[in-house]
Amino acid sequence: MLNLEQRRLDALKQYDVLDCTAEEQFDEIAKLAAIVCDKPMAYISFIDHETQYLKGKVGLGITHTTRESSFCRFTIEGSEILEVPDTHKDERFVNNIFVVGQPFLRYYAGCPISDGDGNTLGSICVMDVKPSILTDLQKKTLTSLSKQISLGLVNRRSNIKINHEKEQAIHNSKVKSDFLSTMSHEIRTPLNGIISITHLLNSEKNISNQYKDYFKNLRFASEGLLSLVNDILDFSKIEAGKIELQNEIFDLKTFLEDVKETFKFKAEENSSSLNFEWDKNLSHHYEGDKFRIAQILNNLISNAVKFTSHGHITLRASKIGAVEKTNSVKILIEVEDSGIGIAQDKIDSVFDSFSQATSTTTQDYGGTGLGLAITRSLVELFGSEIRVKSTIGKGSCFYFELELPIAQSRDQKQANLNLKKDIRGLKVLLAEDNELNTFVVQRFMDLWNVDLDVVVNGKEAIEKAKSKLYDVILMDIEMPIMGGSSAAKIIQEGSSINSKTPIYAMTAYAISDVNELPETEFFSGYLSKPLNPGQLHDTLSEYLKNS
Repeated sequence: MLNLEQRRLDALKQYDVLDCTAEEQFDEIAKLAAIVCDKPMAYISFIDHETQYLKGKVGLGITHTTRESSFCRFTIEGSEILEVPDTHKDERFVNNIFVVGQPFLRYYAGCPISDGDGNTLGSICVMDVKPSILTDLQKKTLTSLSKQISLGLVNRRSNIKINHEKEQAIHNSKVKSDFLSTMSHEIRTPLNGIISITHLLNSEKNISNQYKDYFKNLRFASEGLLSLVNDILDFSKIEAGKIELQNEIFDLKTFLEDVKETFKFKAEENSSSLNFEWDKNLSHHYEGDKFRIAQILNNLISNAVKFTSHGHITLRASKIGAVEKTNSVKILIEVEDSGIGIAQDKIDSVFDSFSQATSTTTQDYGGTGLGLAITRSLVELFGSEIRVKSTIGKGSCFYFELELPIAQSRDQKQANLNLKKDIRGLKVLLAEDNELNTFVVQRFMDLWNVDLDVVVNGKEAIEKAKSKLYDVILMDIEMPIMGGSSAAKIIQEGSSINSKTPIYAMTAYAISDVNELPETEFFSGYLSKPLNPGQLHDTLSEYLKNS
């Protein structure tokens, strides 16, 4: 008996009907029971180990009673309607506080409420202050109302389970996203340092061309590893629908040539040639998300190189249609190889997450199976679709269309002019706790004859900003003691002499993530690590243009 009662109590918890606010659906059913049974009082109750909770009621002003004083504690012991025609003649109720006191009950009829698993959770009852008896029709109606409540409880439990699973899924997604963000940040930081050092070494005047090639290859390898980290994070962001395209002006031909060069040495290792074909009818300068296009092409060319031995790979860009639109042009991008090819029945599945063309692909060639899934999602962000033609043993061709706005040449000229601006004498405050990043920035500033002060946390930046006026402040977002966001807010909102000084955030997060960072309104812009010397120079040049 004890086990049955414990099972009933455990089941009751699943329906979330105890000790909570009144619910209109229960009140309406209680009203109907009172009307049909022609009684002044009716209620729906659920009983735990010590309390009776009235969830729907008519003619009663109470919300709960003790289990000991309840009539329903006897009702839930059976499976049929419990009817007490006259409480004064029933020894179970003759001394009940609701019989000898308000509301002086003389009549009670209750029908048990059970769930689909045979657990009796409570009852629906009608009461009167005078002796009475229900008709057969009234008893059938009370039983029918009990069954309706039971069905409602089953649906309620299903909804609670669905909501719980939804909340759990949201929580799990956030935990995964936070973990990936944290790990990608931690991995990016040393990679950013390596890439920044290669930029710095290439800027040295007394470096031989041979060593510059070494540094270039090192940078390409580091950027490839950084791209892999970004892919993992981007896959999580794509799942959450958080990817947004950014716009910048770039030279498409030069950009595609640079992408191709990234894989030149890897192709040579596979005894394959890597070629680039450019349609002379295309303009050079366009506006779009160069970073996302690079991700797409990196995935496609990397696969082509990986699956092609003693063959050739071609990156091709051509104009679609004979006439350019006034402000934009459609461009066909193709990555063609003479590699192992893909079976026709596997072509559609290669774009699925964690999927490979065959069961031995991962073993033979490596890879996570995420690249093409990410590629498809990124291409779709551009309003396009990636397609593939392939023949086993003869190779594959992945292709997609891009419609890009044609960039105004004067904007490009202005960007080029910024690179040539003399920024010597600028007063810059750098807040950065990573010694390698600090070294890189200091070296660039020395080359440009910029007056640089360095602090290692936000608190020191605030103190420094009180005593010296700076032209620009560079603030790392994540630092010990106080981060960059909090420090920027205090400097901007306080009475510091630098309250109007532009503050640029430096972050190991990708630029596409900055909208998720706190207090973004206190920054004039962002510098994504690894710090590109051209980007850093442009940021400082922007101050001169606006001053």
